[in-house]
Amino acid sequence: MSVSAWKCPARGSPGRPKLSEALFTVLEQELNNGPVAHGRPDQTWILEQIKPPIGRRLHKSITLSAIAQALRRHSWRRQVPARRALERDRPASDLPVHDPRGPQSQ
Repeated sequence: MSVSAWKCPARGSPGRPKLSEALFTVLEQELNNGPVAHGRPDQTWILEQIKPPIGRRLHKSITLSAIAQALRRHSWRRQVPARRALERDRPASDLPVHDPRGPQSQ
């Protein structure tokens, strides 16, 4: 039997977004409400904190990397501090922020 007979067919399109434009608009509204509205003690978002509202509000389960891709596709960027904080709970580079200038090449 040839090797090609053992290969599994690809499922779905790898370039297809996990969240439609309509669903991302709902997610963006939730993110703009802030983490405190979702029971978080501080004003910062990290990817792990964005995943539960997606499940509750959008009834979707997507990976952290898919969340990051969706945020980047819609001009949300990591927040980079002007200087390093003396005391930190988590890296500031994990915090997505919206970039009003739109998508930029990296």
